[in-house]
Amino acid sequence: MTSAFQYMWEMLVNMLAALPLIAGFRWLCAIWRKKRGKTVTAAHEIGVWIFLAYLAGLFYQTVLPELAAAIQGAEQQAGRVNLQLFLVFRQTWDEVFQNGNPAYFFINFLGNILVFVPLGLMTPLLWERFRRFWKVLLLGAGVSLGIETLQLLLPRGTDVDDVWLNTLGAALGYGLWRLGCAMYRRMKRGEFSWKKSES
Repeated sequence: MTSAFQYMWEMLVNMLAALPLIAGFRWLCAIWRKKRGKTVTAAHEIGVWIFLAYLAGLFYQTVLPELAAAIQGAEQQAGRVNLQLFLVFRQTWDEVFQNGNPAYFFINFLGNILVFVPLGLMTPLLWERFRRFWKVLLLGAGVSLGIETLQLLLPRGTDVDDVWLNTLGAALGYGLWRLGCAMYRRMKRGEFSWKKSES
């Protein structure tokens, strides 16, 4: 569990570190929107900031350390490549129950799902073009495949199971967005209330 919390902490730190770059990028976007006569709400802008910070944290955790090492010419061994589908189930079982390493489940299995939930949740929330399930599914798979391809070129492990686990995470995020929309519609119609009904 300590390793899982450390992973989340490092991702949060790097999300915060990316805020100055995001501020510069969004400032340029604001200038471009002003020239075209377009505006966005404050809530949408805050959401975009959070989403871009999430992408920056994801990029740092999966690609940047190895990319920096490669640029500096550091000698590292090539990462492990797994092209056997669903091998993660056997690996997780062996690590958790035979080697006594529960952190493997939280980081390598559950972590690969949860880390892509924000992608599936925030893209339909922020942009109408991603309000179709198949689009979010393709986006999740595409981003994951892009990361795994970059890792193939860098001294880091590449795993086909990571792609479907990440895609599953994006699908779960989309499901959360749909659930939130359904609850919001029910609240607007007065069909759902946190208050207990009078008997």
